[in-house]
Amino acid sequence: MGVGSIFGFSNGILINRFKAPVAMILPGGIGNTIDLLTVYKYYLERYNYNFKGVIVNKIWKQKYYSTKEYLEISFSKNNINCFGYFPMLSNLTQI
Repeated sequence: MGVGSIFGFSNGILINRFKAPVAMILPGGIGNTIDLLTVYKYYLERYNYNFKGVIVNKIWKQKYYSTKEYLEISFSKNNINCFGYFPMLSNLTQI
């Protein structure tokens, strides 16, 4: 969470300053995706950020439906809004 760290700012400082809502973009997968969400969500809640939900990006095409199914179960259990699931498209990753 540190795009502005070069300038002595973190995303968190900017989010707080502007009271901006937060939607996380997470990598496609199951274990790593849930682990990242857990850590970042804890951080956001700890500092009272306006966390709205997640977008899951770059899910392997052959695992798209099973990954989406498992993540939907996890998100539902934890009251996480998911705004979308996007497959990995090789022609876009080559840009």
